[in-house]
Formats: sequence, structure tokens, C-alpha cells
Amino acid sequence: MQLQESEIASNELLHSLKQRDRWACFNADKEPIDPASGRAVDVLKTQEHHMSYQEAQLAYADHEAPEGVGFAMGLDDELVLIDLDDCLDNELRFTNDASKDIFTTVNSYTEVSVGGHGLHILASGYNLESEYGHAKNFPVELFDGQKFFTFTGRHIKSPHDVQERASELATIHRRYSPWVSYKEWLRQKDR
Repeated sequence: MQLQESEIASNELLHSLKQRDRWACFNADKEPIDPASGRAVDVLKTQEHHMSYQEAQLAYADHEAPEGVGFAMGLDDELVLIDLDDCLDNELRFTNDASKDIFTTVNSYTEVSVGGHGLHILASGYNLESEYGHAKNFPVELFDGQKFFTFTGRHIKSPHDVQERASELATIHRRYSPWVSYKEWLRQKDR
């Protein structure tokens, strides 16, 4: 299955998140930064560096340090970020069936990640009972707590905004169990 990038302008995407002043600029390491100084900042524990989407875009355009803009998810957002790493080839075809299954099952806002070979899917309505989960044998991460994620605007033909997908997210969570902490996943991977 080859994915198609939509031709929707990025200002027409993610209206629900763009109404929130939780945006920040990020550097080449995908870390939130102060756009003027380029120094790393914590946007999850303090709101000092939060901006509106428009302010973040202007800061990105006006300064050399930022590589783009991203959103600081909070514990109260009821958002789930699905981060599928290395799931696409150069022609935007899936490299594995599990990623395709997750994309089609969840069917919510999806964009190509910064590296160009992964996907970020945003949905709402499901609590992981922890802020983070990593599939034990598959490169997918689920976040439903405090997480800064990059926004590329490389929208894949999918809904233009976050969709409520409680049952679909629960299905994915069950289907790709067991879930382990990131630290445990790295330990097992290095065996």
C-alpha cells in the first residue's frame, strides 16, 4: 500500500491543537528550544516557552536555530501519539504489515515524521494507564502523557484533525501487546 500526501495546506490541519498555546520550536535533535538563543528548554514542566501556533511559526521563520515547530502534549489533553518508526520506504509504501494495520485501524490525523520514513498518528479517547508504551517486538511507541512531538505538516490522506478513537486504540493496544518500558525495550533489543 502506497500512501498519498494530501494537498491540504498545513494551516488547514489540526485545528483542535492549533487553538491551544502549547507550541514551541525544536532543534535538529527534535528537542524544544528557545528560538532566539537556540538553547534547549523544558516545555513539559513549565509553560514559559509555550506559544500559539502562529507565534511558533513566526519564531521558526525569524530565527536560524529552529528546525521546525512542535506541540507539547499534557496529561489533560486526552491525546494519544502513535509513533511508528522506519515504517515507510522512499515512495511512502509500508515496510511492514503491522504499521499498515495500525494506520488503517486508527484512521485519525497522520503525518510523515521529520526523518521521512516514519509516521505520527494522533487520536484521542483512550488511556494507556501509563504515559508511555513500547511494543516488545515491534518499533511502535504510544504516548498519552507529557510528550513533545514535532509537527511536519506532511499530512497523509487521513482525517484533517484528531479523531476520537477509543475502541480502535484499545484494539491496537491489545493486538500489539506485550508493552514494555522504553528502558526495558532497549535492554532486550541489545541482547
